Amino acid sequence: MPLPEEMSERSKALWRRAVTKALRVTEGSFPGSRTIQPDYFLERLDPMHHSILDLKPLFRQFQQDRTFTGGDFFEWMEARQNEPDLMVEYFDAERLRGQRMHFDGLRVTFPKARDFEEYLASLREEEVIFVLDKDDRFYGDVKLEKQLHHSSFLGGRPVAGAGTIVVRSGLIRVINDHSGHYQPGSDQMLRVARALAGNGGNPNTIRMRFTLNGRRRELTAAEWISGNH
Repeated sequence: MPLPEEMSERSKALWRRAVTKALRVTEGSFPGSRTIQPDYFLERLDPMHHSILDLKPLFRQFQQDRTFTGGDFFEWMEARQNEPDLMVEYFDAERLRGQRMHFDGLRVTFPKARDFEEYLASLREEEVIFVLDKDDRFYGDVKLEKQLHHSSFLGGRPVAGAGTIVVRSGLIRVINDHSGHYQPGSDQMLRVARALAGNGGNPNTIRMRFTLNGRRRELTAAEWISGNH
C-alpha cells in the first residue's frame, strides 16, 4: 500500500518498520490455526518478551514521551533502561521436547518429564495450560504469572489449539478453552478433541468445556467429534 506523500521520511520509515514487525505475528500460520491475540502483540514482538502486564503501562508512557526521538517502543525501553525484571519464557527446542504431553486414557503423561508427571499425580487438583501444534502434538505445563504462558511453548507462533486441563491426582477432570493469549474457538477445540485419541487419550471419557454458538457446553470429546450435541 503506497504511503501518503505528506508523511515525512522518518514517519514512513517508522511505519514500514512497524508493518514488518506486525507481520511477524502471523509467521507460521496454517489452515485452522489461531494467531496470538492483539492484546499480546507487544509481548510477541518484544525481543525480551516482557509480560504484557508490564508492557502496557510502559507503552502508554512511550506514547506520551515527547523527548524521545530515537525510534520505536523497544528502542525507547532500552534507552530508558527501565525494563521490568520478569520476562515470559519462550521455549527452545530442547525445553519444548521436555514438555511434550501424552495421555493414557484419563491420565496425563510426560515421557520426558517424569518428575513433573509425578508432581501432578501427587496433587489433589492442578490446572495445566496446553497448546496443540500443527502436527497435533500437545505441550503442557503449569502457568507462572508473567513468566510462563500459552505463548511460551511455540514462541508466540500460531497454534492449532490451546486451553487448560484440570488435573485431579494425575487424571483429567475436564479440558477447557481458557487461553487469553489465543482465545480458541470451537474449530480449534474440535481439533483438540480429535487429537486426543492420537495421543493416547480416551475421547469417550475425557470431558471438554467450550463455547459453541454463544453458549457454554460440556461434552465428552467423542460427543463433540460425532456432532451429538
